[in-house]
Amino acid sequence: EVTLGWRLAQEMSLQMGDKVRLTSSEDITAIYTVAGVFDSGFNAVDSATVFIPLRDAQSLFGLGRAVTSIGFKLSDIFQANDIADRMTLQTPYQTVSWMRENQSVLSGLKAQDQSVRLILACTTLAAGLGIASILIMSVLTRQREIGILKAMGATARQITTIFALQGVLLALLGGLVGSALGILLSRWLSTFK
Repeated sequence: EVTLGWRLAQEMSLQMGDKVRLTSSEDITAIYTVAGVFDSGFNAVDSATVFIPLRDAQSLFGLGRAVTSIGFKLSDIFQANDIADRMTLQTPYQTVSWMRENQSVLSGLKAQDQSVRLILACTTLAAGLGIASILIMSVLTRQREIGILKAMGATARQITTIFALQGVLLALLGGLVGSALGILLSRWLSTFK
């Protein structure tokens, strides 16, 4: 049995239960039944990957009992260079880090991270300016209330504290509502593929 990427299955018009003939570079041929179709989310993987049992792959490529490569899935993908370097010291085999092999992907990820940070900084600055403008308008429209508070004996510091607390509460409320809406929107968008 074989499992293959959904894009490859689509290109070959294969479905579950169909028979497929695999021919290796050694001109060894075997017939398998499609037991599964996967979607990794990466076009390069989904359009060119076929999984078969290890013994079948060794027979198909005439390797005997040899294994030519082993891949590892890391919990922190950006530790790949460190782990590859440690494995080079500990094993006699060649180790390759995806970060070194895919510099263009890595630089794209770094650029994306920098873009996200820039957008976050601009958004925070815009939100701060928005809150400041609301507070300025609040002060300007409440000059009568400020005059009454001063007439009742309130100090400038107490009045400033009132408006500062109002600003903090407004920012907290806006942050909570915005976070809740963001989470709901993210969950809703994650239902689409």
